[in-house]
Amino acid sequence: MKKTHLSVNRQLRLLKVSRSSYYYKSQQNISKVASDERVKDEIMDIFYNTPFYGVPRLIAELKRRGFKVNHKRVRRLQKVLGLQTIYPRPH
Repeated sequence: MKKTHLSVNRQLRLLKVSRSSYYYKSQQNISKVASDERVKDEIMDIFYNTPFYGVPRLIAELKRRGFKVNHKRVRRLQKVLGLQTIYPRPH
């Protein structure tokens, strides 16, 4: 039995598929919605325990809990949840 090997280029030409389509990797992560829900739950938990935490502290706490987040995502989720940081009022 003779083993035949077709290169990727040859396979793509036979299937009439472009190389760019073959190597394309979608930027959209399907599980992002589920991930956002978990992050929202954690933000709510942190907010109810420490409502005076701003975005930088929220990010630090989320990272301690194992979430990979940035300030834009935390701000967006905080806005979606309708949470506003409680700041001490000046006298």
